[in-house]
Amino acid sequence: MDKITVRKYRVFCATENVWFEVWSDVLPTACPNNIAHPVTADNIVEIDRISRDVIKIREENVATGEYIRISTVAVPVPSGAVGEVTPVTIPWENIQTSVLGINFEATADMRGDLINVYMLYDVAIGTLSAPVAVGSKTITMTPAAVKNMAVGFILSVTDGATVHNFGQITVINMITGVVTLTTPTTVALAAGSVTRMSVRPVKDYEVGPASHHEWGSRKIGGMAMRADSTITVFYKNNNGLAKRMVLEIEYLY
Repeated sequence: MDKITVRKYRVFCATENVWFEVWSDVLPTACPNNIAHPVTADNIVEIDRISRDVIKIREENVATGEYIRISTVAVPVPSGAVGEVTPVTIPWENIQTSVLGINFEATADMRGDLINVYMLYDVAIGTLSAPVAVGSKTITMTPAAVKNMAVGFILSVTDGATVHNFGQITVINMITGVVTLTTPTTVALAAGSVTRMSVRPVKDYEVGPASHHEWGSRKIGGMAMRADSTITVFYKNNNGLAKRMVLEIEYLY
């Protein structure tokens, strides 16, 4: 039996400089508020869908063919000073993927170590649309940059001489482009300063006893990874011994 599916889209109208949300059974080709205003596919994001018989839980943030693949990547940690942090950058697929989960086997010498994993690390995503005063927790970005953000993502801003880490995003206004963050700036930042973004799904993870560890297995759906992304691991070695962590990554492509 055929099903009728209606999708909810977020559509950016460049003419009005406003985001709109609309339910439709076809991909929008014009602004929902004024059909005389054209829109492009890059400014249309599907955010929900309903079928007549079922409600589909969206599993992906980027389109894939929904084929599954499992890959392992090694994180070598050299011997060194107690508490030393080793950064390891891992090249990822050159196609869009959606990561479903990450597993690894912890050995006894890993106990007490601290792990942070970034699926996107310190990548430039745009520039400030307005200056930022000292003590402010808000910045203003272009709609093209804001549409790629989410609450919990990490932002920093640099004017070439100074870098300010704003911490996590707490609120995003898709219409005005105003983004609220956790850490107020201690310096003034000019319009045009470069904004950089990081996405950290594994935060300050302390390794327990030697056992099997799973990240993401309780989540319904996957985490988007753009083509030619990198995975960045920061491994804090709390006993100074050399070790090797192998991540098993399950994903759709």
